[in-house]
Amino acid sequence: MGWGTLAGHYVAGLPALVVTTVVALVSAGSLRHAWRLRHHGLTAHARVLAATMLDTNLEFPAKRMVSVAFRTGAGRDVTATIKVRAGWCTAASGDFIPVRYDPDDPEIAMLDRDLRHGLQEIRSCAVGIALAAPIAVLIAAALFLETVAIL
Repeated sequence: MGWGTLAGHYVAGLPALVVTTVVALVSAGSLRHAWRLRHHGLTAHARVLAATMLDTNLEFPAKRMVSVAFRTGAGRDVTATIKVRAGWCTAASGDFIPVRYDPDDPEIAMLDRDLRHGLQEIRSCAVGIALAAPIAVLIAAALFLETVAIL
């Protein structure tokens, strides 16, 4: 294998490595937020300001962005945007829904679904990490081994 082949593999491999690494990091950040909300979040009744459907894909559950306003336990008025599955939150503007928010950063909030505080969010973030991280490691290892073989 020559330098031309190696360069071609880098051209194809580096974007894939960047994308899978970004997916793993974003999933890890989302997992951290969901885990923190699950264990340390406080609850509030939020008024729905607006709800927007993000997709209408019939194969997967549609997602909605729900903009809410609520008052924290410390008396601070907060507006937050929550991404939820459409079936989980059918509230319209003006309705009240329960939310769980981070007491240190109340703009980080999620729909409070009784005893399952963030379990679905944690599971989906963990799946993102479990899929993206090994792929990123395999791509990086393949590129490294090809480079070592050339040198």
